[in-house]
Amino acid sequence: MKLTLWATYITLILLLLMNCRGCNNNSSPTPAPAETPAPAPIPEPTPEPEPSDSTDVVEEAESIGNSGGLKVTLMWNFMGDIDLRITQPNGNTIYWKNKRDTATGGFLDIDNREGGSGAAENTYWVSPQAGKYSVDIEYYAASETKKIAGKGECTVVVFQEGKEPQTYKAHLSRLKERIHIVDVIVE
Repeated sequence: MKLTLWATYITLILLLLMNCRGCNNNSSPTPAPAETPAPAPIPEPTPEPEPSDSTDVVEEAESIGNSGGLKVTLMWNFMGDIDLRITQPNGNTIYWKNKRDTATGGFLDIDNREGGSGAAENTYWVSPQAGKYSVDIEYYAASETKKIAGKGECTVVVFQEGKEPQTYKAHLSRLKERIHIVDVIVE
């Protein structure tokens, strides 16, 4: 108990001495700055897909699957089943489980479930309906036969009649990860 009282006494003396730095020069002591709490760390945002332009990538995507007034091609070079998912203006999503929409003419004509070098998926519309086409990619599963789930960069190329092809890159690293790539507006 005595030790605690002595420690408290010494601490008070030290605090008084520190606050009395300006006592000898007839000026009032400068108040210690108020401590402000450190700001809370800002969580890292999920990176958005980056538009890019690469002639080689566009030429490769042009050669994959069929084409039309709207064509969306997904390419990747690592093992794993990556899915291209496009929600159309009518609310229906074209993907591996719903490859064709007879109402819109949308068709997933290339569906790769293995991944690896040159892996791709392709969806196209000969005459797309006006409205918003929401393009997502999803890391659905490991390679169907090799049971390997890699990670890496995916490239999505959007071909829209009357416009320059647009290329987007996104990185997938875990199963069931889904990334929104772009909303394509058809007028």
